[in-house]
Amino acid sequence: FAMGLSGFFAGILFRKGLLRRTRISMCIYGAIVAIVIYGGIMNPASALIWGTETLNKEILITYYITGFPMDCVQAFSTVFFLYFTAEPMLEKLDRIKVKYGLVEK
Repeated sequence: FAMGLSGFFAGILFRKGLLRRTRISMCIYGAIVAIVIYGGIMNPASALIWGTETLNKEILITYYITGFPMDCVQAFSTVFFLYFTAEPMLEKLDRIKVKYGLVEK
């Protein structure tokens, strides 16, 4: 769900013209989303998975703090893979859109 929301928001921002189709802008967006959206959803979810009976502010803050290093690793890996694979993947997706008539040439 968290990954899907990240892609959904990327599509919305791209359609509105707020997210450009450049390598750097996608890397910056990916890093921010990995920490804010993905971490913002998955850190409290881990509190629920471990079966804490009550969720209060202290428990949520603890999970956000302990999950932050993993969020940073996720952000770094997102930036790394987007930097090297964004352009080839976008080119392939453009070819598929033209090949199957999803957009006009």
